[in-house]
Amino acid sequence: MPYTCLTLVKKRDTFIMVGVPNDELKFKLMFVIAKKIKWIGSLIGSIQDIKDMLKFASEKNVRAIVQ
Repeated sequence: MPYTCLTLVKKRDTFIMVGVPNDELKFKLMFVIAKKIKWIGSLIGSIQDIKDMLKFASEKNVRAIVQ
């Protein structure tokens, strides 16, 4: 199997895909099943939505919590 981001996911871990690629997504399903990877997706907004969100975060002094 070629080196892909899925090879970095540990057994029983979660892969979160943000956005939708333009190209066809190819992977070996058996690899995901064998490693018991949970695959979830998260759509992000448009470029304008992101700009609005960053403006809001800046105006309201929103800060990320990093552990």
